Amino acid sequence: MSSAADKGVVIIDGKNFCYRAHYAHAGLICMIEISKHADSLWLIAKYMAAFSKSDFALNGKLHTVMPTRLCVSLLQGFICPPNCGACCVAYTRDYLPTDPRPMQTTRPRDVEVNGVMYEIFSDPQTDVEGRYCRDLRMEDGRCAAYQRRTFLCDFELIRIIARKSEYWVTQRPIGRGWCMPTVHGKRGVMCHTTHQITPDSIQEVIRKLERLGCWLSFFNLPSRIPEAIAWCYSHPNVSYVIPVNSDHGLFERSVCREG
Repeated sequence: MSSAADKGVVIIDGKNFCYRAHYAHAGLICMIEISKHADSLWLIAKYMAAFSKSDFALNGKLHTVMPTRLCVSLLQGFICPPNCGACCVAYTRDYLPTDPRPMQTTRPRDVEVNGVMYEIFSDPQTDVEGRYCRDLRMEDGRCAAYQRRTFLCDFELIRIIARKSEYWVTQRPIGRGWCMPTVHGKRGVMCHTTHQITPDSIQEVIRKLERLGCWLSFFNLPSRIPEAIAWCYSHPNVSYVIPVNSDHGLFERSVCREG
């Protein structure tokens, strides 16, 4: 580690890429540490926990459900400009068997959920040199495999925030994104929300929730996704809390068609 962290610059330290910034006025050090080739499943599991109706264990780790608050800000649009790519790190890229995927780089991967083994497909990206995903175009910060992007990439900028007694689901820029490097070396993510809710932005959120529902259904987890989608269709102007014991069961598998 270099003392240059106090100046808020990016530091590369072996396997990990650490972003540190110093708040002189508060005397605080804020650090995000992102491991190259980190496993994306832990974050997918966090998303699933916010919409599952029951606790579940994924690869031995227990995920607990709580009531889930859908914030109106979830429905706003967002813009992902070119020449950024700050969030496109070389994490594992994980796909359901029905997902379009890059066939040359993905391979079967076993995942245990509630004691049952399931097979998904994953690109570990362990052969990738540097910080960024193999499909990020460095010349313009765009994805060369956008039509086959993973669920995790697709779900941006939706955030699941675990409060003391409930999950909050909203849409907002990446936390501490101001210190993440773009493809051209500048610090600060360029994506931002529009602060406007339109029919198109609502449909985009519904599409993403449907894709999350496919993950829950694949692992045979009872889902609260239908209630969330019904709330989206109501064009709400107030937040809504989905209780753990909602009336819906498994998400409709017909939505999870290949392609």
